[in-house]
Amino acid sequence: MLKKDLKIKADAMILRNLFLSLKDREEWKGMVPTMKVADLKRLVAILEKTESDFKGFLLEVAKRDPEHKVIQKLKAYGKNARKEIADTEHEKEVSEAEEGLKNALNN
Repeated sequence: MLKKDLKIKADAMILRNLFLSLKDREEWKGMVPTMKVADLKRLVAILEKTESDFKGFLLEVAKRDPEHKVIQKLKAYGKNARKEIADTEHEKEVSEAEEGLKNALNN
């Protein structure tokens, strides 16, 4: 896999990893561009294994939880995590726009 493809895959996997806090996601996303191919491959492999293990766990839970309460809680958590990421991105865009406006007014 090309380095560019590995970076894209690693970024996507970091964003959807439920085990990382928002701060951790931002930190990892900041490190991905500077990582070497071997390190990117290891990171992707670890994230894939974590994702695979988690899916297996969910299947086991689903078998024991006919009302799917655990799955509903996880979906809600994922929805909140995505909202948190979107809110943070929006905050960044707003602050960048405000800073750009201040700079334009000062010049």
